[in-house]
Amino acid sequence: MINDMTVGKVVLKTKNHKKLAAFYHEIIGLKILAQESAKTILGVGDTALLELLEVADGVIPKQAKTGLYHTAFLLPTRAELGSFLQHLLESEYPLDGAGDHIFSEALYFRDPEGNGIEVYADRLMNGNAMKTGICQWQQIRLMVTVCSWLARN
Repeated sequence: MINDMTVGKVVLKTKNHKKLAAFYHEIIGLKILAQESAKTILGVGDTALLELLEVADGVIPKQAKTGLYHTAFLLPTRAELGSFLQHLLESEYPLDGAGDHIFSEALYFRDPEGNGIEVYADRLMNGNAMKTGICQWQQIRLMVTVCSWLARN
């Protein structure tokens, strides 16, 4: 079992790293940690979360092809997710949708170059909810899915 796993920064190739950096700073709230002629690194505190790498003659594809579905940013609390939603609404920035994943709640939208973004907060689950009900149901559903897949292969 993997314990204490973390993911390093995400690197996005961009047509204009300064324009995209302004979005991630002003809309997402990331701090600009370093900026060079062809790249910007953003993050929280001293931790780099995102590197924007400008590509000469970069073209924004008609359909996002980042190699990943979206980049996700975890907020510490549900209240902060609510504040972030209020910020998006006040900024009049368009949302693609929202999701309730039982253990977390999420907002989905795209950056100016079409890259998918998820901003989410984990839902606090008390010990009883984890031992009964929701958690068991999810585990049973996963086991049925895995067993079905194994039976077909």
